[in-house]
Amino acid sequence: MDEFLHRIITDRVGMALEEDLGGYGDVTTNAIKPITQMAAAKIISKGEGILCGIDCVREVFYQLDPNIEFPIIRDDGQKIRQGTVVLEVKGNYTALLKGERTALNFLAHLSGIATMTHKAVSAVKGTGVEILDTRKTTPGLRWLEKYAVRVGGGKNHRFGLFDQFLIKENHIQAAGGITKAVQAAQKHLEKVGKTMTWIPQSAHAEVLGRPVIIEVEVRNLEEVREALECGVDCMLLDNMSNQEIRKAVKFIKNCQVGTPDSTNHKKVRVEISGGVTLERLPELAKLGVDAISMGSLTHSAPAHDFSLLLE
Repeated sequence: MDEFLHRIITDRVGMALEEDLGGYGDVTTNAIKPITQMAAAKIISKGEGILCGIDCVREVFYQLDPNIEFPIIRDDGQKIRQGTVVLEVKGNYTALLKGERTALNFLAHLSGIATMTHKAVSAVKGTGVEILDTRKTTPGLRWLEKYAVRVGGGKNHRFGLFDQFLIKENHIQAAGGITKAVQAAQKHLEKVGKTMTWIPQSAHAEVLGRPVIIEVEVRNLEEVREALECGVDCMLLDNMSNQEIRKAVKFIKNCQVGTPDSTNHKKVRVEISGGVTLERLPELAKLGVDAISMGSLTHSAPAHDFSLLLE
């Protein structure tokens, strides 16, 4: 895990503990057990899935007890089943009880995202289609949730508004059309450069040096045609039916910008979004697109159930 993500974990865990302890502590635990008493506990999976969030769990207990020990610990990305011990922890009794819910919240949420992403990736296996996330994330947890998507085998779309041009309906209206919007983006890109090195926040390894692309959201063949003529890098087919997607893909592949010996020739990447479910993925993957984005990976993934049991 890179340094940037580690800093994010440290900060978010600190905020979560402050939220739960309220600057005072766990009144129930403080009343029942001496602070110095030692104990051990196990975190056990209550179902099948993909493990994610172990570093968050470790950080929770480290912040409550710097001398905490982890005799057993599994790695993110491992497949787990009902009864799998994902982590064993030994340390201060009060630290274990104070950190229990915060640790399980991180672990359940991130493992849920990784598990759902794994199911989505499995549904399109062998097709070459990539499964992408979106910006529909929990405020403050985006970097962790997008990390969980990667752990599950998916890939990240843009991380924020800062690392990619994505021209949507409102941008098109504000600019006065697709052509004007794309031209404005192209002009701006000439000023700032074509890689992420110009963005100060790009300390994260997943962002640093990434090429900046211009993508346009389109809803029909007319808009597809106009976007192609503008020389965009990527086309996002939004909320189209299977038949419409098939027609758009065929049109795009037959009308690539320029010719193979032209300086303007390039392959336009095709993505689809809107109304995508796990059940629809196999049929969508057969339509010739390059990627499918799913907001549900981060905003609707069911939490994976874990229990922390004191010994």
